Amino acid sequence: MRSPVRRSRRHTLLLPLLAVALFLGAAVAWQQESSVAQAQPVLPMPPAGEGDRIVPEGDFVLTSTQVVEHDVYVVSGDATIEEGAEVKHDVTVLSGDIVIAGHVGHDVKALNGNITLADTAVVGNDVTALNGTVERAEGATVGGEVHRPQHPAASRDPLGAVGSFVLRLLAYLVLGVVFVTVGTLAVLAWPRQTGRVVTVLEATPWSALGVGLLTGVLILPVASLLSIILAITIIGIILIPVLWLAVGVGWLYGAVVVGLWAGRRLAESGRLPAARNSLLVTAIAGLGTVAVACALLMSTVAWIGWPVSYFLGFIGLGAVVLSRLGVNGTTRRTGGLPPRVTLPLTLPQSGSSDRRAS
Repeated sequence: MRSPVRRSRRHTLLLPLLAVALFLGAAVAWQQESSVAQAQPVLPMPPAGEGDRIVPEGDFVLTSTQVVEHDVYVVSGDATIEEGAEVKHDVTVLSGDIVIAGHVGHDVKALNGNITLADTAVVGNDVTALNGTVERAEGATVGGEVHRPQHPAASRDPLGAVGSFVLRLLAYLVLGVVFVTVGTLAVLAWPRQTGRVVTVLEATPWSALGVGLLTGVLILPVASLLSIILAITIIGIILIPVLWLAVGVGWLYGAVVVGLWAGRRLAESGRLPAARNSLLVTAIAGLGTVAVACALLMSTVAWIGWPVSYFLGFIGLGAVVLSRLGVNGTTRRTGGLPPRVTLPLTLPQSGSSDRRAS
């Protein structure tokens, strides 16, 4: 019997869709905000010439009375030219700030940082801060011009980022089609077994979640340890691919269970009437929903999409473990799934059946 206190079918479907919509909205905002940072120019390390000072990482400070005969180039860090110090050619910082209080013979360039010119600063040519600011004191002398350009990606639609997103999405959707195909065949091949596992997931979702998360965390280190142990012998080496194949098949079947659960939710919502009496439609709709949601997450916010997809399969595998331990779920007939059949422990004797019939 169904419990008299249950959430409405509409809210059962609405809450997951709302969560996915919030994830996608955050993903789009994050993608647009990070597109400028991803498009930052990366300059190659210049060859060190005679008189150059090149600092791959860390801050550079040129103290008073010190002289650099040629260029100062800092890859990651700040550069400070103190009062009385001199750089006879250029000062360039790829990622960091520049403070000039001494003398620079030619250009001062900060590609991802700010430039500060003290009142004692003397720059022979241009001062350029790409994606940064320039603070110039009244007494600072600049022989050329002061530039504060923004990277083009900050002022236009990042077509490159959009194209990359589309390619990633298409690739994940192709994998999704394979997942839906294989999963549907598995459901049609073992309808009663899969239906019982989905029923366990419906009846004990928190237990399945706990077992699945624990399995997902422990399975990789345990399988790795077993692989090391098996590698000791030749026969064990042959069994290592079988071990990892079993892990992959278990995850895949768990993801199919979650997809079939989603198909049941669609059937119960009434938005897909064809799924109520068709196991095929239920499986395709549910697996397709899971595949599209995971593809969107992985192609927009990979650091969220990949963990969600990974643990999704193990949540379903947790329901498989519970069903193997004898946990029973509430019997339902939804989405074209056959009800769970419970056989009697002992079959009646033919003679006694005939006597009762007579």
